[in-house]
Amino acid sequence: QTHMDMIRIGIAMYGLRSSEKTFSLQVKPALSLKAKISYLKEVEKGEGISYGLTFKTNKKSLIATIPIGYRDGYPRQLSNKGVVLVKGKRVPVVGNVTMDQIMIDVTDIDEVKIGDEVVIIGNQGEEKIEVDELSRALNTIDYEIVCGIKDRIPKIYLE
Repeated sequence: QTHMDMIRIGIAMYGLRSSEKTFSLQVKPALSLKAKISYLKEVEKGEGISYGLTFKTNKKSLIATIPIGYRDGYPRQLSNKGVVLVKGKRVPVVGNVTMDQIMIDVTDIDEVKIGDEVVIIGNQGEEKIEVDELSRALNTIDYEIVCGIKDRIPKIYLE
């Protein structure tokens, strides 16, 4: 329904949907959130990861540290539940999300190195993580996810 000659597209401007009623809209996400691996550590089976040691490795593992945390808008509720993309593959967030960092298990990814790109929201290879996926996992709305991305995250605008 329209009124007069104007339309308010809201969050659709970013290629996101405002509710389940709009899932039929064909929109293309116009934002991504990426970081780089800042640290790698091999850990033995049974090692606890992150504050509270809430994740224990079940085999010798390679754990990567990513410099993004709840201070940046990555929800703590994704501790031991979130996923990110590395080299086009989904890898789990392990341990508690901290203020400035998350840890991910990259054991099954070939030739991982410091500086490799990590996609938190967006596409990499054939895989993607959409804002909708995060909002559903957290039982919230897309607005809360994107509005939670803090100012200290550098923004790059493309034309």
